[in-house]
Amino acid sequence: MCREKPTLTLSQLRRDLSSLPRWIVRLAPTLLGRGLSNRFREELMLAVTGENRCRYCQAVHTALGRASGLERAEVEAILAGQEGGRTEGERVALAYVRDLARRGFESRDEGLRERLRGCFDEETVEAIEATARAINLANRFGNTFDALIGAR
Repeated sequence: MCREKPTLTLSQLRRDLSSLPRWIVRLAPTLLGRGLSNRFREELMLAVTGENRCRYCQAVHTALGRASGLERAEVEAILAGQEGGRTEGERVALAYVRDLARRGFESRDEGLRERLRGCFDEETVEAIEATARAINLANRFGNTFDALIGAR
């Protein structure tokens, strides 16, 4: 951890890179607006970024979120961990990806995952997890870079 921000360890990097092909296949269609809308994908990325506090990803996904139709107040609320004004499925998905980020993707809350599966089909659940994994890896790279250069 860099000033309490999650960074990459070699074991995490090894684990994430070895599983990358499995989850990148689930993420790729979302980049074309399939499976998850651009807006929902950005909400998920902002939620994980809010947990990990990566300044680079926050700047990029704030802009992408705004381009996808999110209002500035919505972006700020998601980054702050608030889910008001969303559907039940969206609230559960945001809570789920935040929880995964807090756990460093080393475990998951099975009850929360079951609630997610009650709101979305399995393909969408996998797309949600893949989106969260991708941004988590990016967040940790950004935070690790900051740790290396001594940034706050």
